[in-house]
Amino acid sequence: MRKSLNYKVVHVRKLLNEASMHTETFSKASNLHCQQGCYSCCLKRDLYASSLEFFPLAYELYKEGTAETVYDKIGNLPQNAPCYFFTPFEQNGGCSRYNDRGLICRLFGFSSNTDKNDKPRLITCKGIKQTDAFQNLLPSVLGKSPNFSDFYIRLASLDFQLANEQLQINEAIHKALEIVLNYESLRNRRIPA
Repeated sequence: MRKSLNYKVVHVRKLLNEASMHTETFSKASNLHCQQGCYSCCLKRDLYASSLEFFPLAYELYKEGTAETVYDKIGNLPQNAPCYFFTPFEQNGGCSRYNDRGLICRLFGFSSNTDKNDKPRLITCKGIKQTDAFQNLLPSVLGKSPNFSDFYIRLASLDFQLANEQLQINEAIHKALEIVLNYESLRNRRIPA
């Protein structure tokens, strides 16, 4: 069964919200937190994501009437530029679309995968690895971290191809915008009588 764009937007948003709640719960239980003003992960130029995880963002931009402008601006960025929505110098700094950020942005730093010995391994940055909280992280607490692969498998259940096509973050957002804009253009086109 082929799923509609609206179905995917709704279900990706649910998955994103669940990932946020799970990482927040784990952050509190583990006492692991991003350092104020760090943004190291946002500055990575080789940050890859799927376009599917940015469908809710693209749809919100469409509803706001800014999707085409953002699409054009992202299309003109240099290759491997940091995320278009990273705004370190604005009032609150960080992500200007924090509530619409992708799955990678929600999971990195506070999720785990299993290693070759089937033990959980936290997927995080050097900054967090240098904290006392990380050094003292108990296996029982680490076991409560969201599993990175599980979330991406669930994303793939919505659209296997789009979920598994990993693009540089701006390219992923650009493709999500293109898909939403094309869908809405066709949906709103009137058929002559």
